Amino acid sequence: MENYKEELNKLQTLLDELKSKIGKPQFEIGKWYKINSDSKIVCCYKGVCDGYGIDSGYNWSDSLLMSDISLWTLATQKEVEEALTKEAVKRGFKEGVKFKSIIYGTERVFTSDKLKLEKDGDLTNNNNTIFRCGTWATPIKTKTIDELANILKFSNGCFISDYFKDNKKEIIETLNNL
Repeated sequence: MENYKEELNKLQTLLDELKSKIGKPQFEIGKWYKINSDSKIVCCYKGVCDGYGIDSGYNWSDSLLMSDISLWTLATQKEVEEALTKEAVKRGFKEGVKFKSIIYGTERVFTSDKLKLEKDGDLTNNNNTIFRCGTWATPIKTKTIDELANILKFSNGCFISDYFKDNKKEIIETLNNL
C-alpha cells in the first residue's frame, strides 16, 4: 500500500507540473510579436524571452528581452514588413545602392524601393535577400563626387567636380568601379 501512495504522489507532482505548463502560453521561436501600446516588434529567437527587432525608440536591436507573453500579440505579416522596410530605409537601402548579399556574399544592387517579406521571414528586394534571421545585408558606401574630387585633384589644384558638374552620377559610377 505504501508503494501505491508513493507512486500516486509522483504522478500527482507530474500532473501539477504539466498543468502549470499548459496554463502558461509561451513565445514561439521564429514568430514576430508586438506590444500594442509601444513601437516594439520583436522576433523570438531563443525561446522564452530573447529576441531581435525594433525597440521602443524605433531602433534596431540584436538583443531584446520579451516580458510576460500576456502583454504581447502576434504581429501580422504586414506589420513585420512595414517595420523591416522602415529599418531598411534607415540603413540606407534605396534604388541604386550596392550591397553585399547575405546569401552569396556577392555584390548586388538595390533595384527599387519595393521590399517584400517572404513566407520564410526573409526581406527581399527583387529576389535579393537583404534581411534574414536577424542579419542585415551590408550596404556598400559609394563616395560622393566631392569626396572623390578631394582624392583626385588635378595638378593645377582644380577639382574634378569643377569640370564635370553635369555628369556627377556617371563619374561616381566610373570612379567607384576603378
